[in-house]
Amino acid sequence: MVKNYLLVAYRNLLANKVYALINTLGLAVGLACCLLAVLVLRHEFSYDRFHSKGERIYRVLRERASGDERQVRWLTSGALAANLQADLPEVEQATKCRLYHVRMEYQGRVYENQVQGQVDAQFFSVFDFPFVRGDPQTALLQPYTAVITQTMARRLFGQADPIGQTVTLVERYYGGDYQITGVLKDLPEGASSLHFDLLHATQGQTQAAQEDWQSWQPRIQQAGIQTFVLLTGLLQKSGEGKMVHNL
Repeated sequence: MVKNYLLVAYRNLLANKVYALINTLGLAVGLACCLLAVLVLRHEFSYDRFHSKGERIYRVLRERASGDERQVRWLTSGALAANLQADLPEVEQATKCRLYHVRMEYQGRVYENQVQGQVDAQFFSVFDFPFVRGDPQTALLQPYTAVITQTMARRLFGQADPIGQTVTLVERYYGGDYQITGVLKDLPEGASSLHFDLLHATQGQTQAAQEDWQSWQPRIQQAGIQTFVLLTGLLQKSGEGKMVHNL
């Protein structure tokens, strides 16, 4: 029976070659598009899954209105994180970071366009970036201390122990000598929406830098600060919190 069905189908294909070819190509293209869409969605939803509290971590967005135009950006004032945590019981914790490129120097060698991240004391309480050396709770407590990625540690120090070593950042507001107090595990490509080579918690050398990091700023584009909140389980389950979007 099945053999007869296959034979009839084969004869129909031979009798209508052009029609069969068009349908076969259409089916192949449709399947390829569906597979591509699944791969893209899988990649997009794979970001930040390693954070144990990832379902409750949100990045705060700011909407700017100019006439009929609406612009949504992630730029926020430095004072926002502390005020959200203090004023909203739905916010269990809030943290902030600022990522930008700097020049790094070590023993006469220069490394251009390294991504430096300024973070606050709450950062490693909200995010679970895995440490291979050092303690996330104490690594950035002292001024001019920093943690680096495994890749950066190998580039700078080779097989030597990076803990206690000193690197120099060449930057107007946060430059200086930083002691390495921790090493972060390299994450797979596409695992994290935050990318950096070095993190530190220094407040800044100038009054302008300190005000950007701590105060309400009308020109927040200059500060480049991202604010994240860890919502309580009750608020997260209720679907409220329109001011934020999931990380």
